[in-house]
Amino acid sequence: MKLASKLAILMDFAQKICYNLTRIGGIIMDEELKERIFRILSELPTEKSYIDYKQIPYLENKKADFIADVCGFLNSIDSYKKDKFIIFGVQDKPLKRKGIKKELMDDDASYQDLCDKIQPRPIVETGIIKFEEDGYDYGYVYIPKENTDRIYSICE
Repeated sequence: MKLASKLAILMDFAQKICYNLTRIGGIIMDEELKERIFRILSELPTEKSYIDYKQIPYLENKKADFIADVCGFLNSIDSYKKDKFIIFGVQDKPLKRKGIKKELMDDDASYQDLCDKIQPRPIVETGIIKFEEDGYDYGYVYIPKENTDRIYSICE
């Protein structure tokens, strides 16, 4: 095999690894997603069927609320075929950026385990992002518009 072919295979493999790290650990974040979250944090639009704010991430005794919120987003007619976001670190009334303590945010694997309780299984990404405007960390749940199966229900 020629060197160019080997390099192409290696580059493809590296891209897949980066993509998977984004999906499972939030280590590498897609620039477009980052910009969209920055835009939400800059503009702080009112909550909608596809944007929800939480002051803190879901605590252990509120994990069922996470599952219910995700199902609500997924089954909403208004947010069908739209990307959906839950942003942690924003006070609801009045809307105000506060940030979160990173240690309160579970890792992506924990949220993925919770999503296993939803059928059909949705694609969901979570992570923490530092907002340069105020220097605070914010958590996010991103539910891509490609989740178009209906009806989503809780299976456990």
